[in-house]
Amino acid sequence: YAAEGVDLATITITDNTAVLSLIEGKAGLIDLLNEETVRPGGNDKAYVYKLLNHVGTDATPLFKRRNDAEYQFGIRHYAGNVTYDARGFVVRNRDTLPVDLVQLASRCGNGLIKSLFSENDLKQNVGRTWVGVTVWSKFRDRLNELMTSISAADARYVRCIVPNRQMIPGVTDLKYALTQLRYAGVMSAITIARASFPNRMTLELASERFGILEGKRGLLQPKEIKTNVHNLLTNVLKSDQFSDSLDDSSKQPFVCGSTRVYFRSGTLEYLEECRLRTIQCLFRQNEAKAKLSILQKEAKLMQQNGKRKSMKKYKSFRKTLSLIMGINHKRRQNSKLVKERSKKKQGRRRSDSI
Repeated sequence: YAAEGVDLATITITDNTAVLSLIEGKAGLIDLLNEETVRPGGNDKAYVYKLLNHVGTDATPLFKRRNDAEYQFGIRHYAGNVTYDARGFVVRNRDTLPVDLVQLASRCGNGLIKSLFSENDLKQNVGRTWVGVTVWSKFRDRLNELMTSISAADARYVRCIVPNRQMIPGVTDLKYALTQLRYAGVMSAITIARASFPNRMTLELASERFGILEGKRGLLQPKEIKTNVHNLLTNVLKSDQFSDSLDDSSKQPFVCGSTRVYFRSGTLEYLEECRLRTIQCLFRQNEAKAKLSILQKEAKLMQQNGKRKSMKKYKSFRKTLSLIMGINHKRRQNSKLVKERSKKKQGRRRSDSI
């Protein structure tokens, strides 16, 4: 956040640095155990004594109760106070092989195993332990390698929660599960995430992903991208629906850094929902336009076909009408001729009678 120029309010979290320094710091549990392991005559009682004298101050999370045995010591861990019994610590920390195992392996009929366990070469090293080859040192080196690999990758974690102490299927002890989440640091991680910005993305990705909400597509200019992304998100998040979805509307829902934009809890989900609705609307709009163009083409074809059919009907109607009119005209002419002939006959009859 400091590198991006983002100011955060003070977040109170549990600091576990003191316990880590006690375990793997200089003159801590690991160093003193390795020292006691390689020392001739080293034992568990001397290890606990040195541990309490060297680092057993009030400032450290190490403690010892009055009722504890001489082999016991306690550490105030993040999950609570834990009492350890150091009997067997020194022996288990020695990375040595028993003499009888070395002799048995050196006499093995398998040539590969026999070459690895040469009795003459291993006799000098049996029972001896070097500081760099103790069990705890090996574990610390492997853990450092693992943390280096995790830091170089984009790791995701899966928390396995035991549902109940009795291992009964289908039964969940909520109090026991919550205790595991709290001791595993999940509750603290959720608290930190809710108090800060749990989601983030680059300014370029935010511009490309949410520019569609204002009809802008493609990337903006590098010089203007921070200002444009800030204005874009501000305009989109002005709605009352988004304000009602926040737990605390007084907090700023997002912050733009120099290269990234940070979102508070719930902001990115709302933006993704708006983006999905916009994409659906655009898809339906394009689909409706495509259907409209198809209907317009079909309507034009129907009009053209209708005109052709109507012209044929009109021509046939004209022909029929002309035939009907011609027949009527002939009938009228015939009726006129008949009347004229009848008049002539009547005139002749009158003249003959006179």
